[in-house]
Amino acid sequence: MQRIKFSCQKCGKCCRDLRRIDEDFGVSKGLMLFPEEKHLFPREKVFPLIAIGDSPTKIILYQLDENICPHLQDNKCIIYKDRPLICRAFPLRISSFGRVTYSRECPQLYPFEKIDVFVAPLEETALKELEKKLRAFYEIDYSKKWVFDLETKKWLRV
Repeated sequence: MQRIKFSCQKCGKCCRDLRRIDEDFGVSKGLMLFPEEKHLFPREKVFPLIAIGDSPTKIILYQLDENICPHLQDNKCIIYKDRPLICRAFPLRISSFGRVTYSRECPQLYPFEKIDVFVAPLEETALKELEKKLRAFYEIDYSKKWVFDLETKKWLRV
C-alpha cells in the first residue's frame, strides 16, 4: 500500500472522456450535476440523469452530454472557483451504489495499484459534501428509480 499526497498536474485528463458506460447500470452517462449546477453549462447539453417515482417525473440529478468539458481551455478550468462538486472531489469518485473509488484516468494515481491513505484536504472536503448530498439518494427504493441513457435518450427503470 502507498501513501499518496495528491497535487493536480493540470493535464486536463479529468475534463476529457466525460461520457462513459456506467459500471453499475450499463447505460451511457455524462458528468453528474446537481440541480443547482446545471446552469453552469449550455442548456442544450444538460440532460436528466436520475429520477424517482412511479414514472421518471421527479429529476434529482442531471448530467452533461459532452465528452470534453466546454470549460476546459489550455488544460485549465475557466470556471474553477465555481466548478461542479463532482469536479471539486476529483480524483475521488463515488459509484452509482455509493462506493468511493479513485480515478483511473488521473496520471498521478495511475501507477499505483493500492492506495491506503489519500492526502488532499480540498478534494476530501468536497467528497464529504458530495457523500452527504448523495446519502439520501442511495437509500431510495430502487424499484422507483430511473436512469436516463444518453446514447438512446430514453429512461430506464433500475
